[in-house]
Amino acid sequence: MTIGNSVKRFTGNFRSNFKFNEKVTGEIIGNGSIRDQKAPGSQNQQSDPVYGSYYRGYDINPFNYALSTSRLITPYDENGNLEYFIRDYAPFNIINEIKNNYANLSMIDFKVQGGVTYEFIKDLKYSINGAFRYTKSENELYLKEGSNYVQSFRAMQDATIVGSNDRLYEDPDFPNEMPVSVLPEGGFYNTSGDNMKFYYFRQDLEFNKEFNEDNSLNVFGSMELKTTDRQAKFFDGVGYQYENGGLVAPFYKYFKQAREQGKPYFGMGNRYDRWVGYSLRAAYSYKDRYRLNATGRYDGSNQMGKSRTARWLPTWNISGAWDIDQESFWRENHYVSAFSIRGTYGMVASMGNATNSAAVFYNQIARRREIVDQETLTYISSLENSELTWEKMKEFNLGFDLGLLSNKIDLTVDIYDRKNYDLLGSIQTSGIDGQFTKVANYADMTARGIEVTIAGNPIVNDNLRWRTRFTFSYNTNKIKRLDINPNIWRAVSNTGGAVENYSQRSLFSIQFDGLNPNYGFPTFIGTDGLNTSYIPLQSQTLDFLKYEGPVEPTLIGGFYNSFTYKNFSLSGLFKYSTGNKLRLRPTISDSYNDMFVMTKDMLDRWIQPGDEAFTSIPALLDPVSKTYIINSTGGQVNSSYPYNAYNYSTERVVNGHYLKLTNVSLGYSLPKEWIQSTKLANASLNFVGNNLWTIFADKRLRGQDPEFYASGGVALPTLRQFTLSLKVGF
Repeated sequence: MTIGNSVKRFTGNFRSNFKFNEKVTGEIIGNGSIRDQKAPGSQNQQSDPVYGSYYRGYDINPFNYALSTSRLITPYDENGNLEYFIRDYAPFNIINEIKNNYANLSMIDFKVQGGVTYEFIKDLKYSINGAFRYTKSENELYLKEGSNYVQSFRAMQDATIVGSNDRLYEDPDFPNEMPVSVLPEGGFYNTSGDNMKFYYFRQDLEFNKEFNEDNSLNVFGSMELKTTDRQAKFFDGVGYQYENGGLVAPFYKYFKQAREQGKPYFGMGNRYDRWVGYSLRAAYSYKDRYRLNATGRYDGSNQMGKSRTARWLPTWNISGAWDIDQESFWRENHYVSAFSIRGTYGMVASMGNATNSAAVFYNQIARRREIVDQETLTYISSLENSELTWEKMKEFNLGFDLGLLSNKIDLTVDIYDRKNYDLLGSIQTSGIDGQFTKVANYADMTARGIEVTIAGNPIVNDNLRWRTRFTFSYNTNKIKRLDINPNIWRAVSNTGGAVENYSQRSLFSIQFDGLNPNYGFPTFIGTDGLNTSYIPLQSQTLDFLKYEGPVEPTLIGGFYNSFTYKNFSLSGLFKYSTGNKLRLRPTISDSYNDMFVMTKDMLDRWIQPGDEAFTSIPALLDPVSKTYIINSTGGQVNSSYPYNAYNYSTERVVNGHYLKLTNVSLGYSLPKEWIQSTKLANASLNFVGNNLWTIFADKRLRGQDPEFYASGGVALPTLRQFTLSLKVGF
């Protein structure tokens, strides 16, 4: 178990069905869960688009700490006591930090829904359904007096630290005074929370009639109403004395500094979502051989703003199916015993995150240094975009269902073509209207793919049953229109960038052009096509970058087998993925301090002239050698530029493919004669293992999970899990 991480969860559900009489039926369903989690403290990731790096104010995630920290920074000394090192001018020990810097995350989720159906006549039914959901989540961040983060606010040991510690406060009203600590006592108790209340109402009218045994007609009409009330809040508690019974002793200069920076120490906001939809569906079937469906919807939402043209949108769908094996010309045969074709074409839509079909205004405190000059003002958050509309997608799907070898094998194939258009996002403008960026419908995209499922029962008898299923899905997409010009920094991001005529999340790389033969620093092909050590990451010239591929896999699938022998059962699932690229962690740097580790790659680094013929790992340069780093025009370059650019070059890309054994389950059902005297209906014992074995992945990942590697963040990799469970029925 990883230190500093724990999860407790409780879930429950119930369901009841009622039949009041021959015409009226009803049901009620409820479920709820409570979750409490403890995790190490961290701050949000920030980007430095100038030098080309990502960083966090602090991050004590055990996984990230283990990967990036020097092995010389030991948690215990030779006597078994905690060993401390200096970080941010204050003592640091990972064990102590996890105990004094952690977050408690709690969530309550409760939902109840019910419905009543009334049958007017045999073929006409009316039903009414309603639901209520309540969720409450809270994040409590405990930053105690003993944590490195809190102690860094009080680090004032000498004049050098006082002049360098940016967590000390320089009072602008007294410019000649020394910086002071805004946290002379106690620590922080910071909370944030989200509450949600969701109401749902739907009424349906359904007509279902068969005519002359060969014809059937189903007409279904519905009206839905959804309301969601959300509340978000936060509070930064300063001066909380954990070691003194929870007394609160804040220092007034903390609030003075916060006011001068325009940083409120608490806040609360509400959001109200309203949605209504009407739909009508008609389905016709002839001899259960030919089926035709048509659906129309008309949806409205308040999320697009007050504009009536943006608030409502009609969507539609038509589909049909043909069971060819039911035709008279189809001869019964052992090889293809069943065959049907399906087809669907329609348009669906989503609201996205835009709200500026009309101008959006908010209040704020004026950003002025002197508190006496600050006042409330109204500012324009978003200018009106009268052409704003919903995101839309038109999809064509063609499917085939086959039964092979007397229906022992089922084969399903779906081919689809999707056209997404009017996609929402932020675009850059001329700024002539006072706003440099604006949310608009800025992109179109196409996607094509095929999904195949092969399943069957190769062995079925009284004692042994074997069920197998193989699936694969292939998908590609391309951005056809993009009304923005992404810069180099966005294009080389490890999460993928959006570039016109490439996939939605494309991975681009700066082209590595070898190591400098004299000093061993990395060089690249620049925006002008020349060898250089400097890449302007804010440039929108992307032609010189290399397209590596999508960061999302293009081919995914699985292979499942289940065996049942008498009272025993055994099942296993293999999962595979390929077609995507990943970028290695940005571990190469122009310098390393005592806290950070160098990876094994650095053992193969450039050391002397001539090594550039055998290695692509850059050298560790001394301060004098760094002065010889120049660009294509001969100008001196800060060493941070080429070394950070190296982390986003063609040398740091690997394949994202993998094959995994993700699940194995072994079960045993107790014989009925064993449990007859216990009044149990059934009982079974199961042993399950999850995330058991990564059979193969790119060797340069050095054992890291390629699925987790693509997600990253402050989360922990999925652990190997084993579960033993007993299930009984009465």
